[in-house]
Amino acid sequence: MENNCTISIMPETSKVDEPVTIKISGLLKNERVLIRIFKR
Repeated sequence: MENNCTISIMPETSKVDEPVTIKISGLLKNERVLIRIFKR
């Protein structure tokens, strides 16, 4: 059984005070996990 995991970061370029959304596909039965990281 193949386990593919795709991580995409949107936007690829952002300002310092902009949140970055990281989308992970292929984990937890292909559920999409959205993680917001605020750059400091």
